[in-house]
Amino acid sequence: MLRHLLPSTGQIALLAALVLPGGGCRSVSQPGFDAVRPGQTRAEVRELMGRPSSTFERVTAADGSIIRLERWQYGDNASSMATGLVYPDLPSESVWAVFFDEDGRVVRVQAADLGAEARGREQLRRMQDPVQPGVPSRSR
Repeated sequence: MLRHLLPSTGQIALLAALVLPGGGCRSVSQPGFDAVRPGQTRAEVRELMGRPSSTFERVTAADGSIIRLERWQYGDNASSMATGLVYPDLPSESVWAVFFDEDGRVVRVQAADLGAEARGREQLRRMQDPVQPGVPSRSR
């Protein structure tokens, strides 16, 4: 009688993927990324990879020097998007990034380092004060 109220195995797996750290945020690989090459156009990249999860416009200084190349990112999660708001000139290590020149052609690609977030969490854990674990030792 209660059987119809209990979640199925598939529903439990879906819930775990959405709730557990790293689950449901992005795939382990980005389809099409290996085919992106320098010299390709924006249209070619979009055809290979689809719509980017975030974009950053090209920024130049008054003297014409480049401050930031145009960049498309794929595989963003909440953490990488927050990082992009604070540090828009630096792509997160945890995303796939494609950089374009002033003509809209690929000049560089950056593959995601999926272990970067785990290393960052480990580094933060090491910064914690052993006496007061919730208080980073640098904040005293």
